Amino acid sequence: DISENAERDAENRAGGMAAKCRNFGDVSGDYGIGGIIGNLSKELSSDLEEIDIPSIDDVLFTDTTLFIRATVFMCSNDAVISAKYDNAGGILGYGS
Repeated sequence: DISENAERDAENRAGGMAAKCRNFGDVSGDYGIGGIIGNLSKELSSDLEEIDIPSIDDVLFTDTTLFIRATVFMCSNDAVISAKYDNAGGILGYGS
């Protein structure tokens, strides 16, 4: 049962977590718009143009897996969420 896992994670403070959050305000934007969480993914930099990659060989990894763990538990949205393009949700706009 996923709720049992979420409760256990909350007790152990494992991973990122949003718990018992409520949104009452309308939210709008271009993409990745959520009432509680907009975009849930690994961020390389606050500004991708600032990343200096001297060679593509420096950033290619083979047989590499990245796991992002986050728990969203007992959250609710009571407002209108709208995106101009893609990825809008009452709780989570985009997760990867």
